Amino acid sequence: MTVRCVKCWQDQVVSCTDEQYLRWKDSGLPIQRAMPDVPAAERELLISGYCDDCFKALFPDEEDD
Repeated sequence: MTVRCVKCWQDQVVSCTDEQYLRWKDSGLPIQRAMPDVPAAERELLISGYCDDCFKALFPDEEDD
C-alpha cells in the first residue's frame, strides 16, 4: 500500500496487507495488534499521516537533545 505524507508529500510504502488494514480500520483493534509485523514507523504513517522523517522533525526525541 502506498501512503502520501501530509507534510512532505512523498509517497511511502506501507508493508501491510489489505486484510491487516481492514482489520485495523473496521474492528477497532489497536494498530499494533492488527498488524504486529509492520514496522512502527509505517503504522504511525497510517495513524497520523506523517512519514518517519517528518514525524521525527515535528516530535524530536527528548533524548536526542
